[in-house]
Amino acid sequence: MKNIKDKVKTAFENETPNIKSKVLTSIENEVQLPCDAVEKPRSISTLFKRIAVAVSFCLIFVVGIVSGYFIPKNSDDAVPLSAENFVYLDVNPSVELSLSSDNLVVSCTAGNSDAEKILQGLNLSGVELNTALSAIVGSMYVNGYLSLEENSMLISVDGVSEEKTTELLSLITQKVNKVFENSEVDCSIIAQSVKGNSELVNKAKDNGVSIGKMQLIDKLIGSFDEFDETSVSNLSKMTIKELNLIYNNKPSDDESGGINDIVSGILGGYLDENGALSAVKEFLEITSSEIENYSVRIKPSIIGGISLKYQVIVTLTSGSEYMFEVDCKTGDVSLLETSPTQGEPNQNGQGGHHGEGGR
Repeated sequence: MKNIKDKVKTAFENETPNIKSKVLTSIENEVQLPCDAVEKPRSISTLFKRIAVAVSFCLIFVVGIVSGYFIPKNSDDAVPLSAENFVYLDVNPSVELSLSSDNLVVSCTAGNSDAEKILQGLNLSGVELNTALSAIVGSMYVNGYLSLEENSMLISVDGVSEEKTTELLSLITQKVNKVFENSEVDCSIIAQSVKGNSELVNKAKDNGVSIGKMQLIDKLIGSFDEFDETSVSNLSKMTIKELNLIYNNKPSDDESGGINDIVSGILGGYLDENGALSAVKEFLEITSSEIENYSVRIKPSIIGGISLKYQVIVTLTSGSEYMFEVDCKTGDVSLLETSPTQGEPNQNGQGGHHGEGGR
């Protein structure tokens, strides 16, 4: 037992020396305040909360490492685990897990260089899926791939049956959310079922993405008139966060989503539809009571690559109608069209020409 404890301690120190040092230093600095120091309960509470979150994720990360070392593996005489189900986790790191029928990890593979960094030191073969997910997601957090703004994850499952696929999609989504429940991160998740047929596999390989990401791209091509097969290359270069934003703003009558798809969480770092409308109201210097009706939709631009903008059309009670583009990230507003009988809004000197306006 002492030998195992020593190995656990060594694994922790080897894998998380910088974080451990910073956490301990921060704690020492906080508890050694002079007696007459001015109390700042809120800031101290927030600091300790963040320290606790960092420590918890370090421990989650280490649990995966330790589990990889100490959970019994198949002996040479045992029947080797057989892969029946496949899971693809995409953030930017792209990780592929193959699972046995009872959710033990048969293999864990890095799909790109970022994933190699995430999986370094993690021996997950033979580990139970819940433990493997804690280790992988914890490592993504510790290494900065998951944060308040970079909070998107694509979960794709290729199951031996529809029932098993549905079970795994639900289980994995719940587990990822569980990992983050005591942190400031609200993970925005798209969970989908996939079937890794040869056409999808080859298409993913040609574009350097995972099978799961390629299927999401195919869904987007089927959902937006702006996209076709020539858009695959540009879409493949987009982050999961960007694809997530487009997917979450599909036309309301679109039915390209799979029957098992799960969409949860709030996407960080981008305006939502209400934010886009607020930017237009500020541009026009109007209130909600002056709007007769409006529509807001994602309008991907494919000129010189793909950029993400909201198209906002507003009709005012005065009868004026305007069409705007609002940058999803910056909130910059551009006037595209105005109704034939109305002039352009003369807002902050922006009237009389088309172009970007201030918020």
